[in-house]
Amino acid sequence: MNVVAIICWSVFLAIASRYAIWYVSTFRKALRIEGSTPLPSVRIYTPRYSPLLYVISPYIAPLFKCLPFGWGKWMRYAVRDGTWQHKGTLPRKELGSDVYWLLGPGGPQIWVADADLISEITHRWKDFPKPVMYYTQLQLFGENVLTAEGPLWQFHRKITVRSFNPKNNSLVFTESQDQAKAMVLSWSKESREKRESASSAITVEDLEDSVTKLALHIISAAGFGHQMQWPDHDSNAETSTRKPTSAESLKTFVDEIWLLMIFPAWVLKFSPSAHLRRVHKAPDIFAEHVQQAINETRSEDNMQQQQQQQQQQQSSRKNDLLSNMIYSDSISHGSDKSGLSDQEIIGNVFIFTLAGHETTATTIQTALVLLAVHPELQQEIHEELDAIYGEKSKGEGLIYESDYPKMRRVMALMLETLRLFPSISGIPKWTNDKHQTAHYNGQMFDIPPDTSIVLDVVAVHRNPRYWGEDANVFRPSRWLMDETYEPPTNSVSHSKHHSNMLCPRKGAFIVFSDGHRDCLGKGFAQAEFCAVIATLLKDSSIELVPPEGSTPSDAVWNRMFQEAWKALDDRRNMTSFKMYGKVPVQFVPRGSKWRR
Repeated sequence: MNVVAIICWSVFLAIASRYAIWYVSTFRKALRIEGSTPLPSVRIYTPRYSPLLYVISPYIAPLFKCLPFGWGKWMRYAVRDGTWQHKGTLPRKELGSDVYWLLGPGGPQIWVADADLISEITHRWKDFPKPVMYYTQLQLFGENVLTAEGPLWQFHRKITVRSFNPKNNSLVFTESQDQAKAMVLSWSKESREKRESASSAITVEDLEDSVTKLALHIISAAGFGHQMQWPDHDSNAETSTRKPTSAESLKTFVDEIWLLMIFPAWVLKFSPSAHLRRVHKAPDIFAEHVQQAINETRSEDNMQQQQQQQQQQQSSRKNDLLSNMIYSDSISHGSDKSGLSDQEIIGNVFIFTLAGHETTATTIQTALVLLAVHPELQQEIHEELDAIYGEKSKGEGLIYESDYPKMRRVMALMLETLRLFPSISGIPKWTNDKHQTAHYNGQMFDIPPDTSIVLDVVAVHRNPRYWGEDANVFRPSRWLMDETYEPPTNSVSHSKHHSNMLCPRKGAFIVFSDGHRDCLGKGFAQAEFCAVIATLLKDSSIELVPPEGSTPSDAVWNRMFQEAWKALDDRRNMTSFKMYGKVPVQFVPRGSKWRR
């Protein structure tokens, strides 16, 4: 055996030995909990933190089902997106609990689908902080409101929370209508080019692609004042040679963020693939454009200060998130240099964009498919929209301040969509290096240091204790209460602008998180969703696309219905909890239905 082989084997054995020691020691430490906790536990044999196993676990999980004597049952709890596969029913049936331990190498982990315990954890944010080590890849521009914790998070939150205000929501509401109209025109043009018949239906084969572009256009305009047009490229000739625009770099950036997380920068930079080299450049190009927007905004603010010293500066100021953040930073710190740096402002704009566009796009996509399989629900929403638009002159758009509060059924659609098909499957917390205690079913239990906690969004959203025996049924009307409704104690409203809406128990609906670290962009997302749905359904109905050459029949409809639900159920965690199933839909003039 030559020297090189000896060295290689020595290195391999050293790494393997170190891993084995870590595996055994952390596993034994986790197992100590079994005899000292009132909560049920499941032993798992894969590490708690393993990117490789996270990726491959769905593919190897079926192999474990083949093992004799039930040896592979634990994999149902450890597999990626396992909670989506069983929707919270597995631990309730097998363990009889909504809170349980997963004990394995890497340390203990608690899964929580109990609303009261979730509320306790989210409101004790100093005791149960966000595990910031999970978010280091999102610090491409330094710390931001998502990746920061403790006093640094409070500092970022203080500045950024003021960006999300009613005037920004109004901007979002208007921009969403404009962009949705432009999207429909783009669909119409494409449909006319492909159409071989005289049908007036607009068929959309890839709904995900369209609504993702739509959400990106909206966040681009309402986020940092950059208007994106439909179609994306006005010119075919110069696209390959010119420098990418902020819109194009942003799209590349958010679409391929996972590549930036996985591969070192030098791998992308020197890759033979032109696409990977573009991915490498996208963050820098995006930062350049946002920096330019920062400079322009500050210049405009300085001019306004000189011209309007005796007037309310706020009235003539833009209300996109970037402008609001710069304005909030300036009034908080003035000339003090302790405010947000330009790099931190860029980082927060990036996080707003990444966190906001994909989650909202998935929600809109899901809601549109659900509307297609529930024609009766469309009729109810049409009635609501007719009443709102009926008060307006032809061509007049909706107004956030007066029309948004009237959209109760549209808001109920959004909330019910997010309840059954949340844009996140779990919210991570941990105990850091401190011992903690918490309560479940009136009993206190201990949580050791370095314990991972997952607030199980999927399971608590479908928990019959909070949502009734029809918890797995899509029923938006559950959110619509009558005028006599009084919210129970320990409940919370998730649609404060709409009257007589269900207020679920605190901790039972957490897609926007809860407590001190709740979602900054909740109002932004709700305004965007309602405006888009209203625009798309104002004059149209949405339907599933029937198979080529088929005629209306119950058998055909049932097959389409089943295929649509199968696609709705096809969801996976990557940068967000996305719908991967494809459902072609068509928009038809109201009153001309393929079926029913």
